[in-house]
Amino acid sequence: MSAKQNLPVKIWAYAKSMKLAIALIVLVTAAVTVDILMLVKRWTPSAAGLGSQTGQIYRYWWFQVLVFLLMLNLLACTIDNAIRRLKARSGNISLWGSTIFHAGLIVILVGTLVTGNFRVFSTIKLIQGETKQIPYKALTTVSNSEQFQRDFSLTMLEQKTELNLKPDQKTETDLISQTNDTYSTIQMSDGAKNVVTRRLADQEEVFYRGIYLFPSRYGYALNLVITPPGANLTKRQAANVTVPMETHEYEDGIKAYTLNGYTNSLLPFGISYIFYPDLGKGASGSYLNRSNKLANPGLYVSVSETGKTLVEKIVRPGESIDVKGYRLTFNGAKPWTELTSVFDPGARIVFLGIFMAIAGLTVFSLFGSRKLTMAHSKGEPI
Repeated sequence: MSAKQNLPVKIWAYAKSMKLAIALIVLVTAAVTVDILMLVKRWTPSAAGLGSQTGQIYRYWWFQVLVFLLMLNLLACTIDNAIRRLKARSGNISLWGSTIFHAGLIVILVGTLVTGNFRVFSTIKLIQGETKQIPYKALTTVSNSEQFQRDFSLTMLEQKTELNLKPDQKTETDLISQTNDTYSTIQMSDGAKNVVTRRLADQEEVFYRGIYLFPSRYGYALNLVITPPGANLTKRQAANVTVPMETHEYEDGIKAYTLNGYTNSLLPFGISYIFYPDLGKGASGSYLNRSNKLANPGLYVSVSETGKTLVEKIVRPGESIDVKGYRLTFNGAKPWTELTSVFDPGARIVFLGIFMAIAGLTVFSLFGSRKLTMAHSKGEPI
């Protein structure tokens, strides 16, 4: 056989070699492991829509090349084994289980490539009672099908925080140390009959029209009325504004809701807020938030101009402060839930591959062990 005729044989032998498979598996595993470790440092739920927070490794071209080469290697092995068994007319079902297992691995790798190229993350913030129209194609990579171009709406019906206190936990300290369970009731509708209402716990997923949605962050939004100098309330010259607060998480489960340097075109000064959904006082007399539940709301307001503090005051719902002729009225607060959406067309492909791999292993284990047992009982060599 000439060198030119021998070259395809060598290429085929190398493509299905075990050494190449092991090298590629080690490289892919190492890359995924490093990405998972880095994920802990870079994960920010509010920035998930940027597509750079999780699964970043799957988008790198060099990683996709490694996965593609591994897929070709497995495909070559699977085809080679299938051809040899067909020629040998092997009746050993367990060996076909091995083929099915390798085919499942190939399907998993195909799903990985689809995920790396087409997965989309987004975030949607909903205030209780608010409905938002969601452009479907803005959350996905699907834009050609009329079915998927149809937009849908999300409505935040209710957010509820439940305290799971034990009978012996009655003191203020016990309340502060308790972590709360937050539930969001979300309604999803596409204007037709496809309406889904779900009460979701934190990180609990709902699957709707090919998109996974789950609550990832929570907070409160203030309802404020700004009345400029000389405004006549009967002529509705006051402005009603909604101001979402920034949420800060603490290890004890209690959250802080703040907003520094808030500005509005109607105001000539900046305002800083600290919102207490359950206002209380500690032993030192300082204000504190006893829980995340909307039970005894209070709002600390600090108005400043050119670095000078003009007013500092705690106001309750319905109360106002007056600064330089402007009136700010605190009308209360409503909870908000931030949903993270994930569109991942490769997920189902990966699940199919996992099912095929498990089925192949099952066939290999059951029928392989049966043949060994029969051979042993007949005294045949194993």
